[in-house]
Amino acid sequence: MNSQVSLCLYINEVSLYTRPRRFGKSMNMSMLYYFFSIKEKDNAHLFDHLKITAEKEAMKHQNRYPVINLSLKTMIDDTFELNLKSYQNLISNYLGTHLELLDLKNLDEYDRMRLKELREQRADVTLLKDSLRLLTECLYKYYHARVIILIDEYDVPLKAAYEASRDHHNTYYQNMTSFLRSVLLSALKDNEYLERAVFTGCLRIAKESIFTGMNNFHVYSLMDPVSAVDFGFTQEEMDETLRYYHLEKDSPLIKEWYDGYSFGGVDIYNPWSTFQYLFNVLYGGVHQPQAFWVNTSDNSIVRYYLSHADAQIKDDFEQLMQGNSIKKRIKENLTYQDMDDRESIYSFLLHTGYLKAVQVLENQTFLLTIPNKEVKQVYEDCFYDYFKPLYKKTGDEFFQALLEENVMKAIELLNNILIESMSYYDAKESFYHGFLAGLLHNDRYELQPNHEAGRGRFDLALIPRLPFGTGIIIECKYSRKESDLFTMCDSACAQIVSKEYVKAFTKEYNMLAYGIAFAKKKAYIKEVRYDLE
Repeated sequence: MNSQVSLCLYINEVSLYTRPRRFGKSMNMSMLYYFFSIKEKDNAHLFDHLKITAEKEAMKHQNRYPVINLSLKTMIDDTFELNLKSYQNLISNYLGTHLELLDLKNLDEYDRMRLKELREQRADVTLLKDSLRLLTECLYKYYHARVIILIDEYDVPLKAAYEASRDHHNTYYQNMTSFLRSVLLSALKDNEYLERAVFTGCLRIAKESIFTGMNNFHVYSLMDPVSAVDFGFTQEEMDETLRYYHLEKDSPLIKEWYDGYSFGGVDIYNPWSTFQYLFNVLYGGVHQPQAFWVNTSDNSIVRYYLSHADAQIKDDFEQLMQGNSIKKRIKENLTYQDMDDRESIYSFLLHTGYLKAVQVLENQTFLLTIPNKEVKQVYEDCFYDYFKPLYKKTGDEFFQALLEENVMKAIELLNNILIESMSYYDAKESFYHGFLAGLLHNDRYELQPNHEAGRGRFDLALIPRLPFGTGIIIECKYSRKESDLFTMCDSACAQIVSKEYVKAFTKEYNMLAYGIAFAKKKAYIKEVRYDLE
C-alpha cells in the first residue's frame, strides 16, 4: 500500500483521517506506531524493502518518538459514567505498558500521585480530562523527545452516546461531547510536548467543536485527493495481489462485489472484504463471494433510515436498489444529532460507506449510487427485516384468500404490500418469484419453486404436508408496462393449462391454480379454470 509513504510524509501537527469502518484505519495506525515508536526499535525490520525506505527524510523519524496509541472503539457503553470507566481503563492499560513513568526522577510528587491515580483507576473527571496532557509531559521528560498521539475511532464514543440518548432524551451525548473536547484541547492545543497527533474515525465532527480553536488541524476525508490511496486497495494493488496468488480469473467477481468506492476521485476496493474472500479461496477453495463487510459492520444506520422513511426516501432507496443514481447535496461536517435531519441522511450514508459519489455537480451536490453488490445486500437485508412483520400478517391473509378462491381480496392484499414494501427495486421477474415465496411461506405447506410437472416447470407450488388437502400452483409473469398486466396474466393462466401442471398433483390433492402478473408496484391475479378430462 502507498500509505507507508504518504501517511508518514504528510502528517500535519494534528490530522484527522475519516473513512468507513473496516477500511484499514486501525492497521494504518498500527503501522504509524511501529514506525515512530521509540519502544519498537527491535521491529524496525518490518519496513525493510518497503517504499518508505527510499524516502531519506521520512526515515530520519523512524523509532524516534514516544507514542501514545489508543483506540476508543471499546467506548460503547450505554451511560456516560460507564464510558468514563472505559476511558479510565484505556489510560490505566497504557500506563501498564509504561511503568517507567511512575519512577521518573524529575517528576514532582503531585504529578507522580496523579499518574498513580490514573494507573489505579482512581482518577476523577478533572484528572481524566487532563490525562493525555499529563502523559505527554511525562513521556517527554523520560525520553527527551516530543510525543506522537495516535487516537483510533475517535468518534465511536459520540455515536454510542447519541444512540443511547436519542430515545431517552438524557444528557449523555452532551456530556460525552464536553468530556472529549476537554481531553483533546488539553492535549493538542498549545502543548509544547506534542510532536504530532493523528486521529481516525468515520465522520468529521465539527459542530460539537471537538477540535475547537486548532489552527494546526487538518482533515483528510474520503473526498480529499491527497489521502485518496492511503486506505483500501487501488486497482493496481488489487491486480498485483491477484497475480501474486495466481487468481487473475477471480478479478471480475471481486470487482463486482468489493470495488466501487471512490476516495478523492480514485476507485478503491474494500480491503477487509477482499482479504476475507482471498482467505476463503486460498485456504478453503471457495470462490463464492459473501457480504463480509455487511456481517461485521454496524448496519443500524440503514435500518434507522428505513424505519423513519417518508415517501421520498422510500423512492430514493428504490432507485438506488435498482442501480440508478440520485442527486443529493452532501455535508462534509456532521454531528450525530444531524442523523435526525432529513437533509443529512445521504451525507451519513456516503461517509459511512453505504453510498458512492459517482459525479460531482455543483454547490456540494453529487450523484450517488450503491457502491457494489456487497453493500446492496445491506439494503436488501435491512429491507427484509423491517418488513418481515408486515409480510407475516399480510402473507397469512393473502394465502387464505387464495385458498378460499377470493381473488378480489387477494389482489387487494398483494397490491397493498407491494406499495408498502418498495417491492419493485429489483425490477426483474426473479425478484417477484422470491417475493411471493417469502410472502406465502407457511409451516403447513411445502413450498416448491421452479419444479417439473406435466410438460414443463411451474414457478411456485404450495403442497399440503397432509394428504388430500388443498394445494396451490402459481405461474408468474412480469412486464415493465402496467398496461400489459391483464394480457400477461392471461398468458400465465394459459401456460398452466397447456403445460398440464395441475395433473401431476390431482391424485393426492385438490389443486387451485393462479396466474399472477406484476408490473412495478401493481399486480393482477386470475384463477385458472381447467378441465382434467
